[in-house]
Amino acid sequence: MEKQKFEAMLMLLVPQVVHLITENYSYDELSATKEFYNSKVYSVLEQEDTKLWHLSALTLFHMFDEEKNGYIYIPGGGVIMSKEGNFLIYCTEQYKSAKNLTGRQVSELFTKYRAWDYIYSCFEALHTTGEKYIVEDIDLYIEARQWA
Repeated sequence: MEKQKFEAMLMLLVPQVVHLITENYSYDELSATKEFYNSKVYSVLEQEDTKLWHLSALTLFHMFDEEKNGYIYIPGGGVIMSKEGNFLIYCTEQYKSAKNLTGRQVSELFTKYRAWDYIYSCFEALHTTGEKYIVEDIDLYIEARQWA
């Protein structure tokens, strides 16, 4: 799409999204505009190749709303999550691979021993370590709870 046409598309969409923000949040127009332009949703929307401009203003508002609650889903582009959420998934996949488990098996194990909460809440300490340490740490955490 030509740059001029893309900018025209944004000029039509953005005011509608900002209006929805003012209707659903206690923001005036200026605050809502600032919030939207500072959002991850807008940063993806302004990249023409993402094709987010194909979505309705209401869908873009819902994505903004989800972002305000900690994550957003980008259709065709995956989920943008918190750093803790992304790390939790990374640890889960590393553990699954190291232990040759299925996703369901890891989920049941992590649920039984509350490893989900542990990994998520210990992001600051664990994210600076390597995958081998992470797997060993999760093993130690689970082992300590097996006898409790």
